Order: sequence, then C-alpha cells, then structure tokens
Amino acid sequence: MTQRLAEKAIIQDALEGVTGESPFAPVPCTSMRRKNIPVSQRIVLLPLILITVFVIIGVVFIDLYFGQVALKRYEKELIHLARSGAQMVSFLPNQKDTLESFDHLADSFTEQGRFRVTIINHAGTVLGDSQLSLQEVKEIENHGERPEILQAKESGIGISRRFSTTLRIDLLYVAARCSTPSFKGYFRVALPLVDLHQERQQQRLLLGGIGLLSLLIATSLSMLISRHLLYLVRQGKMELEQRVISRTKEIGILQNLGTQLSACNSKEEALQAIEIVTTILLPRFTGTLALFRSSKDKLEIATTWNGQWKGEASYSPDQCWALRIGQAHMGDVDHGTMRCSHSPQKEEQLFCVPLIAQGVTLGVLHFAGPRVVEWTSEEKQLAAAIAEHASLTLSNLALRESLRQQAIRDPLTGLYNRRYLQETLNNELHRASRRKQELGLLMIDLDHFKKFNDEHGHEVEDYILSEFGRLVRLAIRGEDIACRYGGEEFTLVLPEAEREGSLAVAEKIATMIREHNFLVNNRSCGPITVSIGVALFPCHGMTAEELFKQADDALYQAKREGRNRVVLAGGAD
Repeated sequence: MTQRLAEKAIIQDALEGVTGESPFAPVPCTSMRRKNIPVSQRIVLLPLILITVFVIIGVVFIDLYFGQVALKRYEKELIHLARSGAQMVSFLPNQKDTLESFDHLADSFTEQGRFRVTIINHAGTVLGDSQLSLQEVKEIENHGERPEILQAKESGIGISRRFSTTLRIDLLYVAARCSTPSFKGYFRVALPLVDLHQERQQQRLLLGGIGLLSLLIATSLSMLISRHLLYLVRQGKMELEQRVISRTKEIGILQNLGTQLSACNSKEEALQAIEIVTTILLPRFTGTLALFRSSKDKLEIATTWNGQWKGEASYSPDQCWALRIGQAHMGDVDHGTMRCSHSPQKEEQLFCVPLIAQGVTLGVLHFAGPRVVEWTSEEKQLAAAIAEHASLTLSNLALRESLRQQAIRDPLTGLYNRRYLQETLNNELHRASRRKQELGLLMIDLDHFKKFNDEHGHEVEDYILSEFGRLVRLAIRGEDIACRYGGEEFTLVLPEAEREGSLAVAEKIATMIREHNFLVNNRSCGPITVSIGVALFPCHGMTAEELFKQADDALYQAKREGRNRVVLAGGAD
C-alpha cells in the first residue's frame, strides 16, 4: 500500500508540474467553469500591458517635469527683462506730466520681442504699454491691485498667471519694483501663455515620439523575450511529460517485477527476473548480485548483467562498505567516499546496495560505471526499489525452501521422510516406464539397533542415526533419493540404476557403515552393520507396493541368513 501511494504521489507531482493542477482534483461544474486565458497568451500580454502602463506613466511625469522647467525658464527670463527695464526707467528724466516717453520706452523695449511691457507708477497708474495706444493707456484702469504689483511692492519681484481683461488672453506677468529718486513705480513684463503652451505641445510631441519609439522597442523586446520564455516553457513541459512517461514506465516495470518475483518458485527464477528488469531500468551500469553463503563468511556472485563483472567472484563481508554501514554506499574518491576493496577497478564508480529483509542481510547489489557518469536521484531510487523487491523475494524463497525441507526431510538424519518417498517414488516409476529404464529400490535396516539402544541410550542412538544419514548422502548420487522409512529402517530409490549398479551402491553403503568408527565422547560404539534388501523395476514389480514387498522380503531374508549382507529379491545374494 505504501509503495502504491508513493507511486501515485510521483505521478501526481509530475503532472502538477506539467498542467499546473492536480490530476486527482475534482472537476468543477460546467456552469461554474471560467474561460481562462491560455498561459502562452498571458506570458505575452502581461509584459506588454506592464510596459505600456510604465511608458505612459513615464511620459506623463516627464511632461510635467519639462512643463515646470519651461515655466521656470520663462519666469527667469521675464525677471531678467523686468529688472533690466526697471534699470532703464531709472535713467529717464523726471517727466511726470508726459506719458509719451514712458510709452515710447515700452514700445522700443518690445521691438524685437514677443512679450508685452507695461510701466506703472507707485500709485498703480499705467504710464506706458507696448500693446496699447497712448489714448488707451490714458483710459486703462488702475493696476495697483494686480497680484504681481502687490507682490513686487512687498518683495521687489511679483509673478502671476491670469487672464488679461484688456487683451483677452492668458498672460504670465512679472513685475519689478523701481525705486530711484527720479522714478518710483513698476516695470512689468508679460508673455502670452500660448507661447508656453506651444512649446509644451512641441515637447509633448517629442516625448510622445520618444515614448512611442520606446514602446515599440519594448514591445519588440517583450515579444522576443516572451517567445523565448514560451520556448523554455514548452521545452520544460515536454521534458516533464517525458519524465512522467518515463517514470510511469519505470513504475509499471517495477510493478511487473514485484508480480513476477512473487510468482517465482526458485532462487534461479528470481535472479533471472531481477537481471531482466535491472537491464531495462539501469542500462548505463554493469550490475551484479552477490549472495551470502550458508556459512555467512563469504559472498558469491550469483548473476551479472550489462557486461562482465570485473570484481572478485567471492569476497568477505568486510570488503564491502555497504555491508559495514548497513545502507547504500557510493564508492568514489572524487566525492570523498571510500571504495570497496572487492572491486579493484579504480577507474570505475561503484554503487553498492545491501539486500536486507526482516533485519537479515542476504547479499548486495553492485552497480559499476565510468567515473564520468553521474548517478541521478531517479536512478538511485530505482536501484533501492530493485534491492527492496529482490531482498523480500529472496527472503521469502529461503523461508519457503526452509519450510519445504522441514516438511519433507527427517530432522535427525537429514534424509527425506516417508511422505516424500511415497510422492516421489510413483513419479520416478512413471518416468522409468516412459523411458523404458530400470530403477533400483533398497530397503536398509540397522542390525540389532534396538538392543544397541537399550545398552547405550537415546543420545548415542540419535548420534548414530545422524551419522548414518551423513554417510548415506556421501555414498549416493545427486539424483538418488534417500529416505528414512521409519525407526532404524531406510529406503533408497536409485533412478536409471540396473542390477549391477543397484547392488554396487548397496555393497558400498554396507561397507562404509561396517568400516566406519562411530565415536561418542571418544568412545567407539561399533561395530555397526546393516542388512539390505534390493528390488528392481520392472523385473520384481511394476508398482510401488510390489517393489516394497519384494525389497522387504529380501531384507528379511538377509536378516534370517545372519544379517550384515545384501540380498537381491528372488533369493540371490
């Protein structure tokens, strides 16, 4: 269950990276679903909108700034003109009753300018105006209450922007106070604001052109950047999709591995399944699987894939750092980790993963590759997953084999039990019948064993039975079947054995038992002899019952004739 949840989490994380939403999230109702702008359009439109807003805001602020700068410049120029005019008025003779001189001065001051000049005395009476005739000057109202005049009266310079009731236009007024013995009054200079507006319009046109050009450049750059971002997004999406496909395939292969391993009946089948799957999932590395011997003092290479294993065929547990620390170990001096001494290839990078199940270490998975090839986190996870599957399967197979051996073997002698004999003998008889071959059946009995048991006790009896089983296993072939029939009686099934071969095995066992020195606490318990009855298929019987009867009769004949001998069914010694 935990593995399935982890696999589901891997797929979900990968899909969320691709689509931006969970694949297991509930789907909203159609009526509540909104039409969202595609991600590609948002990537393009959002920078354009931001750039346009920033350009407009920048143009507005720049326009306000240049407007203020232009106004200050005009005010500065008019102040300079007003002060210059005030100095000129101070040089005029005292002509209080004559307006022509003041009006002439005002006209001459503006001959080469576009501004208006007005000369006003300290009482506010207009003495001259460059834009009015002398008669109009005489009829104009008193200017003593004009804002610029009031400011000039207090500070020497007065500035105001207002509508001129005389000229019917907006003007910028600057008045300079003049206080000399010959004249006390004000020299006022005015500039039509339409000139300032025209200059600002020109500035705005220039700023608009610059802003438009900047917007075009920014838009072009935004388009290029957006396309590049879209390309990167698509590439990332494709990579994530490929990663999801790859991870899904890997998960499927791991699931198949688990299914196949759970159905394996032998260690050889399990090793073959592990080799096939590891070759597919980790093709860049040479791999091998080493298993402990039954003595637990050595590990031996059980299988190899993706090339030839260059390390030792067998080694002690102390030579592998993964077994020392009890976890996966990457042997690479470039990364500051010790190399395992069971692989002398220094130019290779070695990754070892211990096979641990139920707290018992069964072996190690080794992966070797060039040092320039870097392991990815996914590859390390796959190696750990394969090791977990392999360790659980090998542990289950070992447990299954142990239970099977306990069910079919006699615990004292190590020979097969009577139930296994009954199941196997019928199969061997059918096979011998199909192949038209002979088969030997031996019934063995330890001579005078009950009397021996009464004299020496159960401990010595158990030792003799155990030692007898060991000697029988040494005397027979691998395909022969040795069983404890019951008590001190034993049965041997010899497939493909003719008359001479069956008798030779019987004589060999009888001789080994007779000549063996059974020692218990440095005291000999011998001599011990056996009686053996031999029956052959098909000459002495076609069924197991017939063969057992013939062999048993031959055994009893051997006992009647004095024991310590071999008798063939039918009465022949």
